[in-house]
Amino acid sequence: MNELKRFCSIFKSILLVTVVYFTFAPNASAASTQEGKWWRGQVHVHTNWADAGDAVKWYKKAGYSFAIITDLNYATNVEGLQQFYGTPGRFCVIPGIELNKEAPVLGDKIYDMQGYGGTPGNIKEFRDPLTNYITLPQDDSASAIYNRQGKMIRGVGGIPAIAHPNLNWSTTVDDILKTDPVLIKHLEISTSEPGMNDLGGGGHPSTEEMWDQVLSTGRLLYGLAADDAHHFYDFAPQSFSHEAAPAIVYPALPGRTSVFVYAKELSPKEIIAAIDRGDFYAVKHHLTFPIEFKDYKADKNGIQITLPSIDKDIGWSLPGHNNTKYRTFFIGKDGKVLKMDESANPSYEFKGDELYVRARVECSDGSVAWTQPVFVNKK
Repeated sequence: MNELKRFCSIFKSILLVTVVYFTFAPNASAASTQEGKWWRGQVHVHTNWADAGDAVKWYKKAGYSFAIITDLNYATNVEGLQQFYGTPGRFCVIPGIELNKEAPVLGDKIYDMQGYGGTPGNIKEFRDPLTNYITLPQDDSASAIYNRQGKMIRGVGGIPAIAHPNLNWSTTVDDILKTDPVLIKHLEISTSEPGMNDLGGGGHPSTEEMWDQVLSTGRLLYGLAADDAHHFYDFAPQSFSHEAAPAIVYPALPGRTSVFVYAKELSPKEIIAAIDRGDFYAVKHHLTFPIEFKDYKADKNGIQITLPSIDKDIGWSLPGHNNTKYRTFFIGKDGKVLKMDESANPSYEFKGDELYVRARVECSDGSVAWTQPVFVNKK
């Protein structure tokens, strides 16, 4: 028990968020120059298979600063959750929704759109007045579906984000490029629910490759990591009946991803505004400690990152004997690696001929962080 308490104490201390000065270059995807803090959050949480209070409590206890509830075609009221679990300056619950165009027949495509913030309960289109459940119509194409969903979410002050594009191998780069770039500027590039096929294969690109292909056309698109969590205490495979057919499903667990958002305060308004600007980085960490930048700066000269040097094991090593190591890849047009840096202070100096530059930070424990693209020479 003492070892467990000691571990929890270390965990909490590592998750403390430091104040940094956050700037971006001209023509970059965001332009925040105010002082603020990094707030760790989760942007994709479901309460359909779990009690909403249990879901929110899990993220609060795990050290997250905010959680966005995004139930399928239904805007869960989060006011009670915020009143009970919210703590000023420490944790808040943010409303959201996931608009889902379910596959009408076996093997058909699934096109889902996350909606962060705003007032999703005010969406009126295709909403049943008795159940408040939204049933979307069939559209002619993936881009038409995404545009419809994006308009519905933007119409109530939310941010639309294309969810798990490789689920059912549904979405192509061309589908994304045909969407409205003003409406849709966010894409899940890492989704930890089983079956999301992030790494691609069989001739289909990974979600990260899709991201670079879109960016390489000059279109701005921000990359997110999301749990898509449905289960919070049942970690074992479960029996499940889908359309009367028995199946075994593996749980969609929490705590596998984080989004670190740079905002001046912890409030739904400021967090959502910062995500919309691209003032965040995304991390996949599979229940290990997330990669938490000590500092990040992008200005007219380049990109600089300061990474933590900590022990991540559960207490086997003396302090300083099992420090985390990193490889940082600075990536440009067509996914080309422009530089690889294995230090704890990776940096990249702009040459002036890059279309964009983004960083992928790989940690020795398997976690990965992605920064947002900085457009250097967008014509």
